[in-house]
Amino acid sequence: MKKILSTSITAVAALAVLAGCSATSEAPKKSETPKPSSTVSAAANNVCKDGVLTVTDAASAKKALKQGCDTVYLLTSNVELKLGEVQNLGIEGNGNTVSVASMSSIYVMGKDNTVTFGGKTPDTKGVAEGNSVTAK
Repeated sequence: MKKILSTSITAVAALAVLAGCSATSEAPKKSETPKPSSTVSAAANNVCKDGVLTVTDAASAKKALKQGCDTVYLLTSNVELKLGEVQNLGIEGNGNTVSVASMSSIYVMGKDNTVTFGGKTPDTKGVAEGNSVTAK
């Protein structure tokens, strides 16, 4: 019985010490300011990074679009874009008009998007109703 009691007291004391350690850790100093993450998304700059371009502002993305990119995600509405060859095109917006030299696959969410393409017919399984994808 004495052994169980002393083991229990030791365990409780250990927990108290550990709890005291976590409660007395230093708080950050007020002069320290949080630093921005080093992983800035491609969407923030509208640039092709690692083969992916996320377009949130069509005007600033036109330079990147001229250089081409394997995968392009258009996250805007009511814009007109001309793309070169892309592998994958994703559109999440409404009322966009997009011309693509060629593409392998496309998905389109939203409605009233018009996409024309050159080359072989892409995989269009992900195109929602109310959007059109036609050959040039």
